Amino acid sequence: TVEAEHYRPPADPHLQIYVIADRPETSGDAALFESGRATLVLPEDVGPAPAGVPELRAGRTGAVDLARVVGLLAGKVAITEGGPSLAGVMVASGLVDEFFVTVAPRVIAGSSARIAHGPEADPGIWELRHGFVDDEGFLFLRYARPDLSRPAS
Repeated sequence: TVEAEHYRPPADPHLQIYVIADRPETSGDAALFESGRATLVLPEDVGPAPAGVPELRAGRTGAVDLARVVGLLAGKVAITEGGPSLAGVMVASGLVDEFFVTVAPRVIAGSSARIAHGPEADPGIWELRHGFVDDEGFLFLRYARPDLSRPAS
């Protein structure tokens, strides 16, 4: 997602972007990594990150240990954006508390899989916490795991 959407450094100087990767490459918009506000998250057993790029190591055999990364970021709010494979692994691992879904007012065919694709996950129904439609017809939904102690808003 970082490469495809050419992420740039966040406008808020307090925000950091952690880029999950299985290899030490920094493709996409060079300004993101040049800013020092993006950390490359890599497995421990792959080569070094490019010079000057902050890195976080977790996992082996070419895969990032997402539970360990979440543990290292404990106490911080982490918003994850990525493709269906990253979402699927995180949901199946129980690492997601809330899930945001946007439904666009377009019908596009193709071979895309589900919004979360990967290992089997708990099929329980999540609670709708918030939803609204904008003036262009986009539907924005926020779901949360039902076991969260937060009140619905």
